[in-house]
Amino acid sequence: MNKAGNETHDAITTDARDDEAAPEQSDDDELGPIHDRDQPAARPRPAPKPAKSSIIERFAKTQGFRKDSDNRFFHEDGSWIGRTNCSGFPWERRTGTGDLVRYYWTKDHCLDREPLQIEADIWGMLDSHPEIYALILVNTEEEPAEVTGAHLRAMRDEGTITLYPATYRLVSTNDDHA
Repeated sequence: MNKAGNETHDAITTDARDDEAAPEQSDDDELGPIHDRDQPAARPRPAPKPAKSSIIERFAKTQGFRKDSDNRFFHEDGSWIGRTNCSGFPWERRTGTGDLVRYYWTKDHCLDREPLQIEADIWGMLDSHPEIYALILVNTEEEPAEVTGAHLRAMRDEGTITLYPATYRLVSTNDDHA
């Protein structure tokens, strides 16, 4: 064979050796090495949602109040909504002169979508002082709404809502505790 013939033979032999050394490629090889295919594909993390304002902050804004601090909102007429030390109803609304307008219990919850469970003492205050105690809940449009005790009583009387005792506390009157 001539020199050119040897080169052709060498090229064929080299190509054959390369084919033996490299496994056949399949469509799966486009995904990467085998160990990479066993791992779940990395998904980009969704962008974090902006923090949702608290229900009292959203309620105050809809009523024309502006945030002064985490615990107080002021209205241009001088009235304000602020955090209280009252257990049960942690927010109060007062006039510019300091007169109590209402106490609020807040929950980011839609009563039309699912039942609401509240403590018996919360219901007791709403029922016994319906003009000054209220819930701040969300409506079906996710907007905060004031629901006064008077409105809740009217809804109960009309049959629009039903009040069920959810829990009872049992206390033994026996002085001999074993």
